[in-house]
Amino acid sequence: MKHKIDHIAIGTSSLEQGIAAMKQSLGVELPRGGKHDTMSTHNCVMQAGNDSFFELIAIDPEAPADPGRTRWFSLDEESKNDS
Repeated sequence: MKHKIDHIAIGTSSLEQGIAAMKQSLGVELPRGGKHDTMSTHNCVMQAGNDSFFELIAIDPEAPADPGRTRWFSLDEESKNDS
C-alpha cells in the first residue's frame, strides 16, 4: 500500500485571520474554497503538489452555531490563545 499526504489542514479562529497569517508568513494568499454544511465550517484550499492540498479551515459564522456533532480538528475547543 502506498501512503501519501492528501491534505495539510490548519484550523484557524477565522478564515480572515488564517489568510492574513499565511500571507504574512509565506507570502501566499489561499483562495476561498467551500462550505461543509454538515460541520458548519468553511475553508480556503490550494494545491500543494500533484496529489496534495493545503487547507485553512474555520467555523463558518454564517452556518448554524451547533451542527449537532463535533467539528473536525477540534475547532470547537477554545485555545489558550483565544482568551
